[in-house]
Amino acid sequence: MTKQECLTKFQGTRRKETVVTAIWFICFFGILFCNLPLAKWMETHMNGTWIYTLYQAALLVFFFGNFIVIFWISKRLPHWRGIVCPLCSRPFGRRTVRGNGNCMHCGAYVFDEPLEKAPS
Repeated sequence: MTKQECLTKFQGTRRKETVVTAIWFICFFGILFCNLPLAKWMETHMNGTWIYTLYQAALLVFFFGNFIVIFWISKRLPHWRGIVCPLCSRPFGRRTVRGNGNCMHCGAYVFDEPLEKAPS
């Protein structure tokens, strides 16, 4: 992959992250706020029953499940887009592309094009 291809992939990844985050934000807080009347009703009418306990457990699973999924997506997105070092398979940052082209983790040169030398 060349430097320009990598920059294009970074821009595409950033757009995808923005869209995924916006959709997640709307869905998560939409469900949360729509759930408030149900939570109030459950607390007053079903307190102490097994259905209330199940409801509370479902809310905990919803909250923690969402954070786990978002964390997983954020970790996997560079791999899905191919923005990883060919040697160590760890994602590299924008500094690698704009800087010297070496992986921040293993130091390998990550582009197919030859290393640019400074004019002498």
